[in-house]
Amino acid sequence: MELRQINYFLVLAEELHFSESAFRLGISQPSLSQQIKNLEDEIGLPLFDRIGKKNSLTPAGRLLKNYGTEMTQVLTNLQGELADLKEEKTGEIRVAMLPSDLDYRMGELIAKFHETYPDIKLKIIASVEIEQKLLRNEVDFALGIRQENMGKITQKDIFTETYDLFVSSRLKKELPEKIKIEDILNLPLILFPSGYYGRELLVEWSKKKDITLNPIVEISSPMAQFQLVEKEVGVIIQPHQLKSNLEHLEIEGIEIIDPPTREVVISYLKDKYLTEPMLAFIDELSYLF
Repeated sequence: MELRQINYFLVLAEELHFSESAFRLGISQPSLSQQIKNLEDEIGLPLFDRIGKKNSLTPAGRLLKNYGTEMTQVLTNLQGELADLKEEKTGEIRVAMLPSDLDYRMGELIAKFHETYPDIKLKIIASVEIEQKLLRNEVDFALGIRQENMGKITQKDIFTETYDLFVSSRLKKELPEKIKIEDILNLPLILFPSGYYGRELLVEWSKKKDITLNPIVEISSPMAQFQLVEKEVGVIIQPHQLKSNLEHLEIEGIEIIDPPTREVVISYLKDKYLTEPMLAFIDELSYLF
């Protein structure tokens, strides 16, 4: 049983589709089919039930998926520890974070980190599917909002932040220093689309107050949201800390009475080995907040 075959199997176990798995692996579909057949012949049991064009895991397939995932994680950890023993400061760090955090927080941190670790490749991904990317080992760790029942994922608290109402500088003169949620309802509100963390957080906050938020615009880009505020299309509710990044825009923040809050956490797999550069990057993230 070769590690390459295990990796091929794990991709197919996730996709359950030969052509899509082959494309993802960068090999031909016949090659993938042959490798899976060789693996099944060696094991002596089928790994997939093939009914028409649909595939599903057999009991043997489910067992191999569980152990295979652990095997690849152990190998990744071993490689990380060996690299540290060699005192190497090379390699790659893969981080997932929410789009709004990536847009407004990361420039200074990345520049500072690159000065210390110039040979480390950073791969930073904006995503709302943080849990899935961690479980698929697509990223090493993630910056996001605390979630319940994360199973194999460890969450490290780094900050609890409150939200402000952001409005154009002109509109700010017409509004009070502090504002209630009831008064926000009278303003044209811009929100993330449903399914985004930022939207769901505000929905839960408003539900507790028996209020429904009705946006005039739904848009997934945080940068575009702030631009629309500056153009006086509407107002937005975003983390208070973003105010320091908006000095170049004619936008002001207004404190919300009893505001929404979020617990910002660093998330990673419980058995994930974190290299010295990864820990350094996590520390910098903590300081950033």
